[in-house]
Amino acid sequence: MEQFIARVMKETPLESPSNDFTSKVMTGILAMEKSNVTKYKPLISKTGWMIIFTGFTAAIVYLLLNDGAQSGDHVWSFGPDVKHFMNSFSDLDLFEFSRITINVIVLSAILMLAQITLLKNHLDKRIKN
Repeated sequence: MEQFIARVMKETPLESPSNDFTSKVMTGILAMEKSNVTKYKPLISKTGWMIIFTGFTAAIVYLLLNDGAQSGDHVWSFGPDVKHFMNSFSDLDLFEFSRITINVIVLSAILMLAQITLLKNHLDKRIKN
């Protein structure tokens, strides 16, 4: 086997690149388009963070100024008075929700709608690019 390999190596001519090999390679490299590097762009902009921060600060200040208690309830709450709306279904009397539960459900629904809107806008922009 070694003799066969030695004979093939002697019979095969040595190849060398052409004189203009370097210039052809450099021309090909310069002709290639520069790759578009994905630039980092945050999902929530600085303005968005400021709005979120302002909203949370306003909610905390509101709770602190109003002592977070309703007259006689002593329950932390904020937002619209939904209990009156829930009491209109008194014929059903299947469930009775506390004020905090109603506030959490309403706040969760609002935040979920905000997330859906933000993600839809982000994905629409991503598809365009």
